[in-house]
Amino acid sequence: MKIIISLLFILLSFIKISTCIDCKDFYSPEGNPCPCLSNPCGFVVSCYAFSDGSYLCGCNLVTEVFDDGTKTCVDRDECADGSSGCSNGCSNRVGGFDCTCPTGYRLNSDLKSCSDIDECAEGSSGCSNGCSNSGGSFTCTCPAGYRLGSNGKTCEVNDPCASSNCEGTCVASGNSFTCSCGSGYTLSSNGYSCNDIDECAKGTDSCAQGCTNNDGGYSCSCSAGYTLASNGYSCNDIDECAKGTYSCAQGCTNNDGGYSCSCSAGYTLASNGYSCNDIDECAKGTSGCAQSCSNTDGGYSCSCSAGYTLAGDGKTCTDIDECAKGTHGCAQGCSNTIGGYSCYCGTGFELGSDGKSCTSINDCDKGASGCSQGCLSNNGGYTCYCNSGYSLGSDEKTCNDIDECSSGSSGCTQLCSNSPGTYSCSCKSGYSLGVDSKTCNDIDECQTNVDGCEKNCNNIAGSFYCSCDSNYFLNSDNKTCNLISSCLTGNGGCQHNCSDVGGSITCSCGNGYSLDADNKSCSDVDECANNPCSANFICENKPGSFACVANVQPKHYISSVIPSTTLWEVLQAFMEYNFNNWSPAGSGKHSVNLTQNGVVFIGNNIYQYESIIKACPKDCSNENQGTCNTVNGECKCKQGFDGFDCSIKLHDNSTITVPENEVTVGNGESNISNQDTNFKIYFKSLKEISFNGETIQTFNLSDNWKLVTSNVVNNQDTNNNYLFTQTLKNTTCTVTVTIEEVKQDSEFSFAGTTFTVSKGLVKFTISIANYQYSSFLNTLQLEMISMAGKVEDSNYNNDCNNKDTEIETNSADQSTTSFNVIKISKNNKILGARFINRVISDGKPTFLSTTIKNETDSIIVVLNLPHCTKECLIDPDFSLLVDPQFKPECESKSRKWVVPVAVVVSVVGFSGLAVAGFILYKKQSIAIKVQIHKLKRFNQD
Repeated sequence: MKIIISLLFILLSFIKISTCIDCKDFYSPEGNPCPCLSNPCGFVVSCYAFSDGSYLCGCNLVTEVFDDGTKTCVDRDECADGSSGCSNGCSNRVGGFDCTCPTGYRLNSDLKSCSDIDECAEGSSGCSNGCSNSGGSFTCTCPAGYRLGSNGKTCEVNDPCASSNCEGTCVASGNSFTCSCGSGYTLSSNGYSCNDIDECAKGTDSCAQGCTNNDGGYSCSCSAGYTLASNGYSCNDIDECAKGTYSCAQGCTNNDGGYSCSCSAGYTLASNGYSCNDIDECAKGTSGCAQSCSNTDGGYSCSCSAGYTLAGDGKTCTDIDECAKGTHGCAQGCSNTIGGYSCYCGTGFELGSDGKSCTSINDCDKGASGCSQGCLSNNGGYTCYCNSGYSLGSDEKTCNDIDECSSGSSGCTQLCSNSPGTYSCSCKSGYSLGVDSKTCNDIDECQTNVDGCEKNCNNIAGSFYCSCDSNYFLNSDNKTCNLISSCLTGNGGCQHNCSDVGGSITCSCGNGYSLDADNKSCSDVDECANNPCSANFICENKPGSFACVANVQPKHYISSVIPSTTLWEVLQAFMEYNFNNWSPAGSGKHSVNLTQNGVVFIGNNIYQYESIIKACPKDCSNENQGTCNTVNGECKCKQGFDGFDCSIKLHDNSTITVPENEVTVGNGESNISNQDTNFKIYFKSLKEISFNGETIQTFNLSDNWKLVTSNVVNNQDTNNNYLFTQTLKNTTCTVTVTIEEVKQDSEFSFAGTTFTVSKGLVKFTISIANYQYSSFLNTLQLEMISMAGKVEDSNYNNDCNNKDTEIETNSADQSTTSFNVIKISKNNKILGARFINRVISDGKPTFLSTTIKNETDSIIVVLNLPHCTKECLIDPDFSLLVDPQFKPECESKSRKWVVPVAVVVSVVGFSGLAVAGFILYKKQSIAIKVQIHKLKRFNQD
């Protein structure tokens, strides 16, 4: 305001304005007084009067302003009133001002603006090596192997150990270092922590007996009856007998760790361990007497029965041989026995009732042979024999059945059934027994017309399977076929237009598209290839058309980023215009400002540093349940454990029956039911999001899917594939889902990350192609919902497994792990989801971020995608397992359970749970149902 007043006074000097002398020129004859006559402005300040009776005080110099308080002219502060014109600093002085510059800048020739001083170029930086100039300052840099000193200018040899986090000792080697640990410790897998070595557990201690581990070492101890030797690890026995500390009534014997009492001959140690009692050798049977025994105090005496005589050792009784003495009276043979004798007869004779005489016999006729089957008499004797299919036993009388099936002598090629004296061969289902009654031949069900196939019958060893002609799919009865190439079914497989004339399908494309070699898919025609636009215009190809736009500066966006690691520099690629830049080491998310040809693009949090050592979900629970692959962050579960984080302990099928999963797919959603528990998985919407986070457009994805193709192969080696698609309303953007049933353990690579999908699971991939953004600053969001609920018409009583919904999410920094994992549990059933933190944007891998919101019975996962102009590819997984706390006692009806089917689902969820199944299309409801085989996820052959 002051500068305006000063300028006004200069102007007034050129205009006819009254002073106190000529007030009469401006006032009426009534003689109004002149306001300046009262000297309101002071004596050294000019006063200017006006015809309306007002006045104005002012100064004659531009460098001065009127001070109403002192009624004087004072120096004007050009710096304070903004009239100086200085671009940076300003210093006021009497009668003028001076423009100033901050440190690192100098005043230009206009004495108002400032320019940066390039200390590096002028040599005033003081840097001993490299110098990098910046606005108003500079930075000294050092070559590899050196670091900047504390003065910020000189370079000194880099000591990598100075910034190490070694818990033990750091050993430097060039620009790197390694950590080591002292005796009694071992280096942890993270490379810097030291873990105590449990020498006792590893068996590396030197203790003779007891060992106690302690931090960095161990100590030895001895059992009772021993004392620790002076060397600290050996144990010396304590001789209680020599010390006289024993309690023995008679003898004492020292032994390792203690002593034992003993008694003299004829006595035994009492139960108290030190008293001695007389031994009754006769009662205990320890006398050694062969027959009779009489106990004495501290001893005993032996005697013999009739027919024996006592031997010279006083214990043994020697038999009297009556046969040798001739006193037996036997008619034929005499056999001496201990304490007596017996008579016997020769072959063909039997002993008489007097036990001495002999009479002739025929054992076979009398049935006295004991043969279980055949008997052959010979010379007063006999021989036993057996029928065919039996063999004579070791007693030479009993006939035992020969098990031709177990011995391998049957000759049966498949099944063998043994029966007494014989056997029979049989065949498995799908085979018939040959004329030799042993060989099994495959039954060709296709030739015998028992297959029931509507179209094609395919015979395989022991069975068969039906298949359909091209453009048909197999129904759930595995026999009949439905036409899938009708325009009413999946648009006949056509991407755009379908024409059905007499059952013959013809696909065509809309304007600006050409039909691909498969005669179904449509590809955009690049009209810009021949540049139809005139000069000063640029051709922009669009899906199905093109546009000629004025040759103005391009719109910038970033569709993919190759992230820097947190450890060293990596070349960055900011796509569409292939702008490259080096990024230093760092961490976290950052925004990117990209300026090209005067046009600025700001990518909000679009750049993320990445850790080269990947963390695993929950560190795979613990080292006993799984190991972490630090290259991709995937857990490899040990036997008996499963789940993306190995937290689920599998059931032992020998002790518990585990219920199976029942899967249905249709109307854009997936339902996995297990007993009375249901998990619903579906993708709610695709959204276009502005730079400031506002929703521009929302597309519903839940009810618009079409089955395009299905390739179901009935063998265990070739994967089944399904293809679904939809076109977003009023756009040319197509969303396509590929479903692949994995029949063998397989490795898959996606966006530079390699991971494992197990046998019995299904892998899905979703493609979002040709999306037209409202602004080049916008991005996409994909919203998925996983919901736990109850099967209302379930016949199962699940009281002992009844649990509320529990939700668990992985909160790990997405820059340190390749996967985000969530789990939703209900009634001891667990649905797991694994999201790869990667997306393929316009053919190049980059990262994506996920936002997870928990609700009462559901998880909402938002996948934040980059600006993909051609195609975005995403690839998450799902699986369902039964919790080890599951109890089968609540089953209210008998059912033969099998191990649950674990399923991997794509980002569109609805189709994600089809396994080795059959697709049924109903025109009335336009619903797709997938009926699954009961695949065994674990304990497979």
